[in-house]
Amino acid sequence: MKICYQIKPLGKAPKHLKKHYLELNIPNPTTLENLLTKLVVQQYSAFREQIETPILPILSSLAINTQAAQGKIDFKTIYNPNLEDQKKAIEVALQAFEDGLFVVFIDDEPIDDLSTILSIDTTTIFTFIRLTFLTGSFW
Repeated sequence: MKICYQIKPLGKAPKHLKKHYLELNIPNPTTLENLLTKLVVQQYSAFREQIETPILPILSSLAINTQAAQGKIDFKTIYNPNLEDQKKAIEVALQAFEDGLFVVFIDDEPIDDLSTILSIDTTTIFTFIRLTFLTGSFW
């Protein structure tokens, strides 16, 4: 099943959020826990492939201009190729959701529990928002 997701950094107001499409092998309906697990497994595999296929970091002028418009120019180099265990990565992602470090919206409806049953179709859009906590002291 192909799902559509977007990632919104809190505090920034982009003109539009870029939609990403990802092919996942998940049953329908499924739970949020199952969806997050599949996403972590897929992203873990993609990261592993990126580490294993080194490329010569040369940027064309088009790539430089495109990245400059986005606000950051880099070579997409991975400086720490050490991978955590995949099971540990899944545990961390699920714990981060339970601790409120990010929230998930499905078609503008917040999802509060990992055991929530999701009915997904091709028009469903997932939005992930990473929350940033402010620091300070009480006087």
